[in-house]
This record gives sequence, C-alpha cells and structure tokens, in this order.
Amino acid sequence: MVLIHLKSTNNSNNNNDNDTSFMYETTTATKVDELIKSLVEIHNSKTAGESLNADDVCLWTCGKEFVRGKLVSDRLGSCNEKTKIICKLTVKGEGAPMREPIVNEAERNAMTEFYFKRQEEMKKLAAADEDDYLNSQWADPKGMKKSLQGLNTCQGSWV
Repeated sequence: MVLIHLKSTNNSNNNNDNDTSFMYETTTATKVDELIKSLVEIHNSKTAGESLNADDVCLWTCGKEFVRGKLVSDRLGSCNEKTKIICKLTVKGEGAPMREPIVNEAERNAMTEFYFKRQEEMKKLAAADEDDYLNSQWADPKGMKKSLQGLNTCQGSWV
C-alpha cells in the first residue's frame, strides 16, 4: 500500500491548501492512468471553481513525472505499507511544478527576528569597554598570592 498526499498545484499563496490537499491510499500494482483518474475525480469534488480533465493532467512526485500506461511500482519501486509520497497534479506541457520552500514565511520571519536581536546584542557587547572585567576580583592576577598571605579583607569582618 502506498499513501499518496496530493497537494495543490495552484501558484497562489492562499492558505487554502487544506481545501485541495488530501490523502489517497493505493497499491503499487495500480496503473498510473487509473490513479490519475481517481485523483482528478476527488480533486474536482473538493474544489468548486477549478475542474481538471483526467486526460490533460500529469502526476508528479520528487520532480519526476509518472508515465502513463505503466504501474505505480515502476516509478516507486517495491514499497512497504509505510510508504507515503507527496504528489502534485499539473496540466500537460507545463513541466514540473515548483518546489515548495523549505522554510515557510512564519519561520523565516521568526529566524530573521532572532538574528536581528542577536546582532544587536553583539553590537552592544562590542561597544562595551573591553577592560570592564579587569576590575573584578576573579580577574586579579595576584589574587592567589593575596589570599595565601591573608591580604584579602572582607569589609566589616575579620577572617
């Protein structure tokens, strides 16, 4: 069994992918022509305005077209029950559909904001006086000698 996740091929960036995206289960012994007809029927029933003709459609996955007249196993090889592929339907002659972006817009905005904040922090650290740490007790090069000789005094009490 192969689980096919058919995604929308329209180029508009509307968030209506849930309306045209669906799962379809089939076997690897299915002919590609029958698979395309089934997917087109379901796609047409899910989308009101856009209707596709099964004879004018190509099925794509992994940047390669399913060849009509062959079996699904010719493209996918021998698959086990857990195989899931993402496919797209396109009109013949249009070529392969565009690849989906690796990072969606919300993630890209979050990354940009994170790196901008980090850059601002780095600017603040670079602008700070580089010798600020020298006034601290842990940075005193003679601190061990003073502590062994008892010269480190705590204010207000005797050690």
